Amino acid sequence: MSKYESRLDRILNLSASIRFVAVAGMDGDIMAYKVRPGIVPYLNIEETKDTIRHAVAAWKSRMKHYGKIGVGVYTLAVYEKIRRVTIPLKSGNLMLVTFDNQGGQQQIVDHVLNEVLYHDYTMAE
Repeated sequence: MSKYESRLDRILNLSASIRFVAVAGMDGDIMAYKVRPGIVPYLNIEETKDTIRHAVAAWKSRMKHYGKIGVGVYTLAVYEKIRRVTIPLKSGNLMLVTFDNQGGQQQIVDHVLNEVLYHDYTMAE
């Protein structure tokens, strides 16, 4: 996971509200992830893997409509305790970022999108 560490750290450093960042393949496997130091995740790693598999399945279902509505830019899932943004990467993988509900959600999403657009997050081997 060390080859991804600096890229994931850059995402975590965009806002103190960001709790978790991961990159997953379209098979649902986590390629890399990082939790903000000092944060106790709400979900254990198995539960996290399960939610990522569901996010990947949902993203795949949207892809069949791209020809009519355009390519997906991101999705935002809102829960009582956190928000999760899912972003497709140029490599075909997905990035998932969770952050707390202390305000500034759109600003956080914009910062993450800008970071992904302007830096290489292909996560190629």
